[in-house]
Amino acid sequence: MMYKFDVPGKSLREYKGIGTLITPCGTQYEGGFECAQLADGRIFGKFYFKDLVQNLPMLDPEGRFLHYTLKGVTIQGWDVWSDTLYIVKRTYADRGAEIVFHAVNMEITLFELSSEDNNSSIYLARFGLVNLKFDGDRIDLDVNGYKISVNRVDGYEKIIESLKTYGGIEVTCEAFVKLKSDEVTEHLLSTIQDVCVLLSLASGTRVNWVYYDVLIAPNLPARSYLFGDAITLPFSTCRLILSLSNKLAQFVNQTFDAYKAKKDGYKLYSVIAMYLTAKIPHLFVGSRILLISQALEALKSLITPDYMLDEIKLDEKLEALVEGTRQIWLESFPELNESGKKGVLNAITGRNKVKGLARFSYAHRLKNIVISLELPKEHEKELQKRIERLVKVRDVLTHNASAYEKAGAEAHHDFARFVNLTDIILLKVLEYKGEYLDCSDDYAAKILE
Repeated sequence: MMYKFDVPGKSLREYKGIGTLITPCGTQYEGGFECAQLADGRIFGKFYFKDLVQNLPMLDPEGRFLHYTLKGVTIQGWDVWSDTLYIVKRTYADRGAEIVFHAVNMEITLFELSSEDNNSSIYLARFGLVNLKFDGDRIDLDVNGYKISVNRVDGYEKIIESLKTYGGIEVTCEAFVKLKSDEVTEHLLSTIQDVCVLLSLASGTRVNWVYYDVLIAPNLPARSYLFGDAITLPFSTCRLILSLSNKLAQFVNQTFDAYKAKKDGYKLYSVIAMYLTAKIPHLFVGSRILLISQALEALKSLITPDYMLDEIKLDEKLEALVEGTRQIWLESFPELNESGKKGVLNAITGRNKVKGLARFSYAHRLKNIVISLELPKEHEKELQKRIERLVKVRDVLTHNASAYEKAGAEAHHDFARFVNLTDIILLKVLEYKGEYLDCSDDYAAKILE
């Protein structure tokens, strides 16, 4: 027996059927299921048990969600599979036991592909992308050995207007890639992820894929993969690159190799994720500035050295430095030798404290990055002033955030200048040369050499 399933949000796809829920220890339960992928990518569903069940555990002894497996068939006869279900709610009512679950991913197979199909058919992968906005017919990309065509979905204009008004999350476009077989490889998934990051940076909003379908050309679906663990964020309009399709294609094609080469060493995925979160318009502006600061702090830690001196040599000499520092403090403040003051002495002469005296400051390291960008002197000077202001604002936010927020327009002006500072650094890291939008100058189009 199936019951009404209320989806907590707009759904992309919904499935109903019967199946088997398998616990982490292998116990199997028969019943009915209903599930949906929401517009933000999450997979949400219910399982209704046919028989009495014991109190199914939600967490392991360390407090982590236990993963269950669902094997089932929809009312249309499609196979459903997921081994990443986790229970978020349990209900034991008169009509029987049921659970509410989320899933990291789920596979839907409409029909099995045979070797004959592989020899005679052309396959496509179709990726659903959220929150991508562009002007033009399509975005054509040629990266990492793939030709990718990004097209608008039906009702695109209406979806974009809704996103601008309410700042939600919706599938706006689909990316098509020709496959060599019916399988979507990790190499392709990694490529699509990298493309999404670069489109996100260019668009100023989080673009990500939330599903892919394997199609037999031109448009016959064979299998679907729902990605419920996609990281999505509310729509933002703080762009870096013009929304023209050819401009976006040029940006991604030009920066892809540099991003791929540097993304692990510079942790660019995480840096850009913090940068994009800062652009969510309804967040407290002080929090947005702190996120920009955190993104830059993470980046400078990977681009510039930590210490003014050779770190290996510094470690070798550290014990002598600590002892020498202790003696100087004791000569100046003999009371530190008293038993009640030993904790103070240890705090001010500890190994990390002494070593930290040779560490470059946050501001100094950011300024070194700006110097390394080889910008015109006036531009470099302006960015260094912004770094000084960023450090001051960060200190105020840390100790008295509400006082800074009362600055109103000044706070938002600071934010725009800090975003532009980050824009320039990221564009230079990605070896980009071309036109960009300066959000600190009313989004004027400028050229980066």
